[in-house]
Amino acid sequence: MARPGFKSWSTEVLIGSIRRPILAILGRDDQADHGVGNGARVALYVEILEDCGHSPHLDQSDCTLAIPSDFLARIDISEQAEERRHEA
Repeated sequence: MARPGFKSWSTEVLIGSIRRPILAILGRDDQADHGVGNGARVALYVEILEDCGHSPHLDQSDCTLAIPSDFLARIDISEQAEERRHEA
């Protein structure tokens, strides 16, 4: 059972202040209404895992561990390309 106050908790309050790309890992079978990305001002990458509920780190631990590495590699490549454009 959720703690009191948790039901009204939302990422929207702080997400607009994030200035780096955001990675969200969600389970397709999660019943929660995440509103993922609402208010984001940066690139948002959403990975949805099959056969997974509210806890991807428990339901799909191998995938959940692999996804951030791939995400960070893509972000690094994108940032390097952006730096080269500014230098030209």
